[in-house]
Parts: sequence; C-alpha cells; structure tokens
Amino acid sequence: MEAFAIYVKLWFAHTPRIADKAKDYARRTAESRFAQFQEHLVERYQGGCRFVDDLPREVIADEAELSRMASEASAPAAGGQTPSGTDEE
Repeated sequence: MEAFAIYVKLWFAHTPRIADKAKDYARRTAESRFAQFQEHLVERYQGGCRFVDDLPREVIADEAELSRMASEASAPAAGGQTPSGTDEE
C-alpha cells in the first residue's frame, strides 16, 4: 500500500493538468488505454512473468551461517569482556 501511495503522489506531481478542451478526448480514450494496459498485464501473467522475477536475487547467508550467527549473538561474552566495537574499549 505504501508503494502504491508513493506512485499516486508521483503521478499527480508529474502529470500535467488536462485543458478543458481536451478533457472530452481524454475521457473517450481512457478506456482504450486502460484496456491496452490490462492486455499487457494478462500477457505477462499468462507468460509466467511476475514482478518478483525482475527483482535481483542475492543469497545473503545459508542456513549454517545464519545458525552460527544466531548462536554467537545469544552467547554471553567470554570472561565478562565487553564485545569489541563498543564505547567501553
């Protein structure tokens, strides 16, 4: 919903106002332009294309690495020492 709201704000910000003389034409052509948009979506959907397929895929960590990091984070510091990178060094 947030992405859609941002899209609408940007659309309003960058779409010029239609002059009164052109509004009738815009209304008449809006349905055909929307139908073309729908056809494009249907073709992509039926072809197996999804938005998520366009996103980059990067493996950040495997299960073993995630488990190791979780156990290290939950383990108490050895000898009561403060972990490195804190203000108390």
